[in-house]
Amino acid sequence: MISDIAGFAYDCRNADKLADFYKELLGWKKILSGNGWAGLRSPQGWILAFQEVKEYEPPVWLSLIHISEPTRLRCIS
Repeated sequence: MISDIAGFAYDCRNADKLADFYKELLGWKKILSGNGWAGLRSPQGWILAFQEVKEYEPPVWLSLIHISEPTRLRCIS
């Protein structure tokens, strides 16, 4: 049984580039960089780790959502 979670690891194409993005966004300290890995630590001790994966394919997100009525969403791609 898992009692605590210290952090999360994310696959990506460029670990340093993604870690630098989140470092600027969150203001967390970069604690690891090299050999295809990069990591950040939050002030509370949480760790975000980024691992380079050669075959990584980023997720596809909806390009635009148009709200035509308050209760209905229509996706336009």
